[in-house]
Amino acid sequence: MVTVTPTRFSCVATGVLILALNTHTCNAASFLHRVDDGSIWLGTPLVGLGMIGVMDDPPQFHLSDELARELAPIINRFQDGESRNLRWWHKIPRARKPGDPTILISMTSTNRCTSDEEAERKQNPRGIQKTCEIVSATVQRIEVVPRVWLDAWDRLDEAVREIVEASRIDPGDRKKQRLTEAIEKGSDALTRMYAAEPPDEQVRSIRAALPKARIVRTQQRSIEREWGGHLRRYVSTLAIQPVKPLPPAPEKCSEMDRLKLLWESDSAAEFMAKIKKSCLPEDLDEVLTCTMVLAIVKGNSRSCYPMYAWEFENMSDREFQAIRSESKENSQRPPPPYVQTFEEQMSTRAAAILKDKWGVVVSSADDKTLADKLLLRGMVVEDMAESGSPIGLMCDDIIIDYDHVYDLSMGGTETGRYIIGLASKARGGGELRVLRGNSVITLVVEKDR
Repeated sequence: MVTVTPTRFSCVATGVLILALNTHTCNAASFLHRVDDGSIWLGTPLVGLGMIGVMDDPPQFHLSDELARELAPIINRFQDGESRNLRWWHKIPRARKPGDPTILISMTSTNRCTSDEEAERKQNPRGIQKTCEIVSATVQRIEVVPRVWLDAWDRLDEAVREIVEASRIDPGDRKKQRLTEAIEKGSDALTRMYAAEPPDEQVRSIRAALPKARIVRTQQRSIEREWGGHLRRYVSTLAIQPVKPLPPAPEKCSEMDRLKLLWESDSAAEFMAKIKKSCLPEDLDEVLTCTMVLAIVKGNSRSCYPMYAWEFENMSDREFQAIRSESKENSQRPPPPYVQTFEEQMSTRAAAILKDKWGVVVSSADDKTLADKLLLRGMVVEDMAESGSPIGLMCDDIIIDYDHVYDLSMGGTETGRYIIGLASKARGGGELRVLRGNSVITLVVEKDR
């Protein structure tokens, strides 16, 4: 069976060519690699979200000969990327290796996909695996990531981890010194990231090869906001200001700013002119609105189709008016009535578990306590059972409920989530790090039997 479909996807390329594939059905990551016959394939994709990868294998993609020749001018070296772990290339600097991509590409493409259903069912019980050839593509944007920027990102990542590690030791002058040094290191690294510029020669060669593509800093700005956001929150919580102030983040258009430009425009051309004038080039790569109009047009009426600002560039007036009207109507709908979330229900149960198993009632430490004790987060024991705590907790103890940056960035900001995490430890067992007075102690929690 053969199908030809238009698809839009993002990929990362350079001398190695393609890091992230992003369609509306899957998010995957892969390098290109060359097989015996000389053709260029994406290595087996690592799927991030969506049903593909859970219920079925992702499609396998390879470049057409014509497309490979078209992109050849921006490929300055080639590495075999098969079996390379790219899952966290853009999330964890330590996952990178020397020679990894330095040019990120996003394009729209037309793919020709084939599958042998009968043969695939025998070999792949989970589903039918398609083989897709990327027959043509239009490059929408290119991002050159300078080596100096990558080096600075490494240092910022190190600094953020050092801050988290130092915040978990006993309060005192040594702790404050370690935190101050790590904050200074992070501030310097973030400044270098903002200042890094791609080599002029590389930019000129890309413009000559692909003159219609936008050259942006989308991925770099996203990472700067995420890692810089960690650093700014830590500086604020610890109340330790670096000698050299943190560099200001580039101002970006908010989601509402972009939507207002959409609503105030009478055509796609007018909207594009306004957003290019008022916003950063990277703002064109943010999701602008989620539309059912295009979802139905593209034969998928069960999901909302995310629209990026750059996609309005060549849009017909009729399609623009439909999407604009839908967006306005969605914004004017009243909010749904309040219903207690599943997380809120779970936090209530978790609090009961802590009271039953540990004999304590806890709440989040306030800002003054965190600054005084140089902690990034903590749960204070407010009350306890008359019989005391079976694991040895005492009133006014501060439970240091984080071990890594991940715990602080992914755990949310609500007390309920923290209590749920402690309840999980109350059941699963492990070590509990506790600040008592000015000393950090470790309590052992037995696993439920």
